[in-house]
Amino acid sequence: VDSIQSTVVALQSSSLLSGLRRLGCPILHPAFSSLLPKTEPAALARQALAALSSMSTSERALRSSLSANQCSAVFGFFANAHRTNAISASELNSLRGLPIFETKQGSCVAIDEGNFFLCPTNVPLHVEDQRLLKLQEKRFYEALGVEELDDAALFEMFVLPKFHTFDLSRRRAALEQLRCNWPKIQRRTNLVDKLRELPLVEVGEQLFRPNELIDPSNRLLWRIFSPEPLFPQGDMTSDEWLSILRQLGLKTFIDADLLLRCAKKISLRYENSTSDEQERNFCVETSEMLIRHLVNNFSSLQNPAFCSELGSISFVPAALPPVLVGNKHWIHQVQLCRFQEISLAADKFMVWSVSPILRGDVVLNQMMCKIFGVESPPPLSRVIQHLLGLHRVPVSLWPVEEELTEGFHKLLGFLAKAWKGMSDKQRTSLQAIELIPVGPHGDVKLVRASRLFFRLQGDYAPFMFEVPRTFGTHETLLRSLGCKEEPSTEDLVRFLHEVSSESKGLPLNPNELAAVVKVIGAVAESGANFHGSLPVPNVHCAMSSSKECFHCSDRELLLTIDQNALQLVHPSLASFCDALGIRDLSRALTQQLLEEPKVIDSTEAADLTARLSSPEFLTALLSFCHEDVSEKEFERKLSNVQVCFTESLSYSLFLNGKQVSNRTSIETWFFLDHPRSRILLAKNLPAYLSSYQVLASAVDQYVGSKLGRNLLLLSYILTLEPVCMSEAMGRMGMKGEGRDASRARGSPGSRLLPMDLQLLVLEPCRRFRPGEIVAFEEEGGFLYGVIGEKQQEEEG
Repeated sequence: VDSIQSTVVALQSSSLLSGLRRLGCPILHPAFSSLLPKTEPAALARQALAALSSMSTSERALRSSLSANQCSAVFGFFANAHRTNAISASELNSLRGLPIFETKQGSCVAIDEGNFFLCPTNVPLHVEDQRLLKLQEKRFYEALGVEELDDAALFEMFVLPKFHTFDLSRRRAALEQLRCNWPKIQRRTNLVDKLRELPLVEVGEQLFRPNELIDPSNRLLWRIFSPEPLFPQGDMTSDEWLSILRQLGLKTFIDADLLLRCAKKISLRYENSTSDEQERNFCVETSEMLIRHLVNNFSSLQNPAFCSELGSISFVPAALPPVLVGNKHWIHQVQLCRFQEISLAADKFMVWSVSPILRGDVVLNQMMCKIFGVESPPPLSRVIQHLLGLHRVPVSLWPVEEELTEGFHKLLGFLAKAWKGMSDKQRTSLQAIELIPVGPHGDVKLVRASRLFFRLQGDYAPFMFEVPRTFGTHETLLRSLGCKEEPSTEDLVRFLHEVSSESKGLPLNPNELAAVVKVIGAVAESGANFHGSLPVPNVHCAMSSSKECFHCSDRELLLTIDQNALQLVHPSLASFCDALGIRDLSRALTQQLLEEPKVIDSTEAADLTARLSSPEFLTALLSFCHEDVSEKEFERKLSNVQVCFTESLSYSLFLNGKQVSNRTSIETWFFLDHPRSRILLAKNLPAYLSSYQVLASAVDQYVGSKLGRNLLLLSYILTLEPVCMSEAMGRMGMKGEGRDASRARGSPGSRLLPMDLQLLVLEPCRRFRPGEIVAFEEEGGFLYGVIGEKQQEEEG
């Protein structure tokens, strides 16, 4: 009895008993303790559970709230019963309605009133929710169907939904929870997907989703967007956080959309940096990096919409056609262009002066060129435009890295392929372009193909050349452009006209002059008809028409004329003037006295006139002549000449009625009055000069300047009477430096020598050949003659 009573007392004072009673479980009054059957403790739990489960809904509503100790005691009572298998799993369901389950916050709840979860240990302070139960009796809770949450599930269910409501401190705590539990969280695909859409990265004062921000470790993206709030800041720039953010969508790879953003950003920055050279260089370098990324990843980036939009953006770095300053250095500028405006670096040699060239070491493949409208090889019109201006820049200054021979091989190969499809206008343009390189390394120049020949006799540089051996493989194209096997006379004449047109009246340099003289010599020696007019260099080395030029070997005459009033041919052409029909200035000029001279009557003049017409003087004169001359012609001229004296003589020179002397009047000591067959001599001579010396010079000019250095001998002969001339010449050995009898042999108009008189044969029926020397009789003597072509035709 004492044992039962003590048990009742213990039950009355226990939290379990009071708790069960408050829950509505019937408890026997202590007065009846003697009647209590002896039962096992496990049976008590089943009996209590049966009593509680049999309560009606209204009876349950009358339950009193339990204290924390009571809840704990009841919870422990049933948990222990479950642990000892005193109650079965099917009997546990009635326990879910009892408010005996302690939450993380310390209150007790019935777990059938909602979804409750068993939270893990060390739950962060910022995680607060009535549905989280205190971690205890895990097997008991498991039997009750309560799910135990791990850290990842806890974050997903109780942190993520409220994250946007957190203040700064709680938000940072939540992020720290995310970081610490990321190894578990990243295995939950659904949770990771939710985190991708969660604005959890703080930049400035705003929160951004990870996929709205850019990975700062991407050097290219950092260069482009670093001034903008598009990158994680603070703690989130650590390697650990960046790794997490990358898995949540942080933009690390430049995809199609991001590349378009990059291209637009660079284009805009470049456009707004017109006065900031450093900023422009930055944009160019960045665009090169972006183009390189595009090329390396094009297969994964391309789609029609992307390519269409990208092609309209000016973000492609290209070197503009350089500007040459003073034939010394280039000004190079780089600009951001659209794809369709540029040419590839591989085609630079063919278009560098007219087209922007893609910068850097980037190579666009054939598919990219087609999609973006980059023409490679470049269009023919662009190449021709480039070639038209090349001659203005010395080859040695071309801003190309390619070896010249290799570059021209590529260029000529391109033109050869395009030739069939060219228009006549394009072909004509190419034929006129200075296109082919000639000359040694370091002194290369361009010439048009019509100035090239596969065989060339003579050196006509710097105008005409042989085809360089290295370009012989392009023979078909070169011939189409105007190259010939060898130059004809017509080619040489056409060349002279081209040089005249190209020089535009400016002087030729010494090398050009030498080449032109060689060409003119070849034309003159060919005997071809060049229609009477040929461009020739004048004394100023400028090209003039041969019809307008004169040649003059008289230096004294040159000193008296105004050379600006007429065109004198260059002296290097003296030997070709007759063949070219260039007139002798001395024959074209006329000397006109400024006033009619007053002739002085003088016996000396009469004596001199008689001496000039004497046979003895004629003989002496002929012996002094350097050239073969016509004795008859000399005799005719001297027989009618009259020597006259006057006080002084002044004249001027006229050409086609225009005065061309370089001064108003020219003082002279003699004047040849051909219309009147007079030799006028000035009476007032210097003391060192005699009238005989002046007359000797006058006679020389009168007969055509044939005496040369024999003038002094002639002046002495003029002092003698005719009867003394032959004797004086014989005694003093005065034979002169002129011709001898043998030199006169065969000279037309000269008297036959005795040796030929013995050979005369009369052949009236014979046909004589042109150029054959014959003899004919005139005035009682025989003279030499030559059969001309005209006479031969008449005889025929």
